[in-house]
Amino acid sequence: MEVTTGACLAHRSHSRSFRAATVAAHNAETVRQQQLAMAALKMRGERLEDILIPFRKQLHLIRLAKNGQWFGYLAVKVQDTSLALAREILKSIIP
Repeated sequence: MEVTTGACLAHRSHSRSFRAATVAAHNAETVRQQQLAMAALKMRGERLEDILIPFRKQLHLIRLAKNGQWFGYLAVKVQDTSLALAREILKSIIP
């Protein structure tokens, strides 16, 4: 997914009701806002690597590419995996 436009380049889901384009746009906004917050805090030398959005039954993870222009997104059920495993899966896609 592209940070500037929120464009979803590719997706895979087990749920027919999952709307990747809508989710991509919202997640891109989340990333942009966090980048603005980091700039306001003058966090020089830091790089946003990932964002965790935990829900009671789901974990949503956003992992940024090193250039900060692209990100991967993974949503999993808490009962099906652990946070560590979900992070490793996303890290294997976006190193």
